[in-house]
Amino acid sequence: MSAAAFIAWMKRQDGKFELVNGEVRARSLKARLEAEVRMNILQALRTKLRGSGYRACGLTIAVEIDAANASYPAAMILHDPRDLRRDPLVAAAMTYPCAIFEVLPPSRPDDARGGHFARYREIESVKVIVLVDPMGQTCETYERLDADSWRVRRHPAGAALELAEPRVTLTAEEMFAED
Repeated sequence: MSAAAFIAWMKRQDGKFELVNGEVRARSLKARLEAEVRMNILQALRTKLRGSGYRACGLTIAVEIDAANASYPAAMILHDPRDLRRDPLVAAAMTYPCAIFEVLPPSRPDDARGGHFARYREIESVKVIVLVDPMGQTCETYERLDADSWRVRRHPAGAALELAEPRVTLTAEEMFAED
């Protein structure tokens, strides 16, 4: 199945799925903690980026990785005019994110760490990938240095997450609040 066909198909589905190498895979139901962290990140990004020329989206918006892969990250930051022109009320997928946030599922952290990261870094527009561990309340930031090189930064529990572009800081309290 192509990514475009998958995204059209997803509009008619109740469950959560992703497309990996042309195959539809069911996504497990999210644990409460994972779901809260996903919402916290998206809400904080939307608030902090308002009026900046960047836009945060996620949860129900897919990233079309290539013709055979699409996924639903916790959040994406958009800056490319091709994505910003899309109507956020009807767009089912974005193609040119500059940053992607993925919350590691407590039951399968290595799945997202390996599979998603490998696919996300294929997107040329992506400058940073953030993997968030809700159990350990830590983050790993992968910053693109050039086409083939990435710098890894590990943020310990309690540390703020600072992105250079766009210039935005998320505190641990904002990401991991449970209220």
